[in-house]
Amino acid sequence: MRSRERLVDIFSTFIEFQSDSSIRWVVDARLYRSMQRQIAEWNEPQTSARFWVEYWYLLWQQGQAVNKQNNLARGHLAAYLQEPCFWSATRFRQLLPQGVFSTADCFQIAIAEIDKILAGYDIQRATSLKSYASLAYPRLLRDIFRQRKDAEISTNPTLLRRVGKRVFLEALSQSGQQPQMIECYRLAWMCFKTVVQRELSQSSHSSLVDWESVSALYNAERLRQLDGSDIEASTAIDASTAEQWLTLCSKWVRAYLYPPIASLNVSFADGSTGEWQDAIADPLEKPLDKLIDEYEIRHRQMQHKQLSNGLVHAISTLSTEQQQLLWLYYSKNLTQRHIAEQMRLQQYSVSRQLSRARDSLLLKLAAWSQDSLHIILTPDLIRSMSTLLEEWLRAHYESTQEPLDYP
Repeated sequence: MRSRERLVDIFSTFIEFQSDSSIRWVVDARLYRSMQRQIAEWNEPQTSARFWVEYWYLLWQQGQAVNKQNNLARGHLAAYLQEPCFWSATRFRQLLPQGVFSTADCFQIAIAEIDKILAGYDIQRATSLKSYASLAYPRLLRDIFRQRKDAEISTNPTLLRRVGKRVFLEALSQSGQQPQMIECYRLAWMCFKTVVQRELSQSSHSSLVDWESVSALYNAERLRQLDGSDIEASTAIDASTAEQWLTLCSKWVRAYLYPPIASLNVSFADGSTGEWQDAIADPLEKPLDKLIDEYEIRHRQMQHKQLSNGLVHAISTLSTEQQQLLWLYYSKNLTQRHIAEQMRLQQYSVSRQLSRARDSLLLKLAAWSQDSLHIILTPDLIRSMSTLLEEWLRAHYESTQEPLDYP
């Protein structure tokens, strides 16, 4: 999709969703004629988008002052803010569960609140309306979805389950927690993720967290993973404490990820002249088709791809004999006896080599889970991973062609 360049287009065209990943610009005829007429009436045509933003904003503001909405000015400003609204809706959609809301839904919810965006904008300051909207729209969407309680992002367990280790530790550090307590919170969070991951692997759809299991796992791991000389590390916790700790952690993580925007009209802390909003530059305007491509890949798809690539690489590090055994067993669906006959091996040797190959891949899968999902491995989880690995191997070899160097 082409980006808007002409003034008349910038203030009179709107995004139309043909699907969640296909959009186009459509023209509002009334606004188009209005912009043409206004540009023609000026003795010296104004070619700056900023000039027309201020012009229409002042007209909108005057209409608000007399309790009469200026629909024409509001329409022009709504057209102008299509890009920051779409960008915010697209990013926010990535945080929502699959199938709850589409990008188009988030966009329509956001653009319908344009009066709140305009009311919060201070035209007397140096920042542009588009810069302000790029900051204000994400916060507005978060507030709307929190109030509706329709989005899973509003729940603390989901936030803690999705957040990464780096963000989690930075959030706790920014909140002013002591290093010793941060380590305790970190271990409690890892135990929480392990328990939740186990429940998900067992197809448990309960929204309640088993805090007893979280505290039990924490108490079992604390002496091994924490510094025993610290009082906090040597103290066992109960289910109530585990829930209280992680509720606080979710509060700190939420504050870190979604800091409130009270005002941009704040002076620099170093005493220099100017305010924060003066330093905000207009964002680079990307063509919307590229912006869509950038956010099409969902978090789960990215993780699945990383996992698959890691396992494919792990297979390539196995011996040639083990790779051939895996291919014959999963792709050709041969029994161990038939494989032994074909490769002229003893059947116990085939069984042993297959087990070693699977164990090696399971170790790679477990290491990836610890590094990427930040969970503590338990016997139940390892059994679940073994089942998932078996399913992945069958799916992988069904789509794999016969290697050229195999007999």
